[in-house]
Amino acid sequence: MNEILLFVRGPMFVFCFTFMVLGILRLLIIMALNISASIRSSAGREFGQGETYRELFSWSFSFTRLFNTARIFSIISIIFHVGLIAVPLFLMEHINLWENGTGMRWHHLPGDIADILTLATIITGILLLLYRIGTESGRFISSYPSYFLMIHIIFIFGSGYIASTAYNPISYTGMMIWHVLAGNLLLLLIPYTRLSHAFIYPIVRVVTLTGWSFPYNGGRRVNKKIFGNEQIEI
Repeated sequence: MNEILLFVRGPMFVFCFTFMVLGILRLLIIMALNISASIRSSAGREFGQGETYRELFSWSFSFTRLFNTARIFSIISIIFHVGLIAVPLFLMEHINLWENGTGMRWHHLPGDIADILTLATIITGILLLLYRIGTESGRFISSYPSYFLMIHIIFIFGSGYIASTAYNPISYTGMMIWHVLAGNLLLLLIPYTRLSHAFIYPIVRVVTLTGWSFPYNGGRRVNKKIFGNEQIEI
């Protein structure tokens, strides 16, 4: 069991992380090149770079927009996303894993804060999942892959938290194997699911904003140039 855990935390993690980085770089490069080509072919029209980037910043940090529509849902969503980013990056055990795989190390969260964030992410993740299942608007914006991703993320956080508690139904090593395997699978899925939005959102938003300044059907042509026949759920 220990040998399996060492393998999934070592060579398998390095492979999955490298795969994720290359997949994200591929998306960014393809999109950047094709956006540039689309703008050059738009009959020389100006698309208002200053306004575009102001809108991009506004939507990237859209607290006001969120609170104007659904305050409770917005608060739950923000807490979930803070934990989703902070715990994988700043948990001490994760930093040790990153150091073993990449040689990089940085400061970690205090243990109590990391535990609170982990529990908060689990609870808010469950609430968001129930919202998607139990409301018409939630079901409208959801798909089977999005349900799977949410359940998968909750499992990753839950298994990591349970592994080091007295409530662990199996051994620490056994639970950690499941935890790391699930985390590695998530790394493989990121470039091909809506999770990639966290990395490519700025470029996607630029496409949307600049498309309004193109000739009729210009936005559709930009989208076709970027994605072609590839179906990427973002």
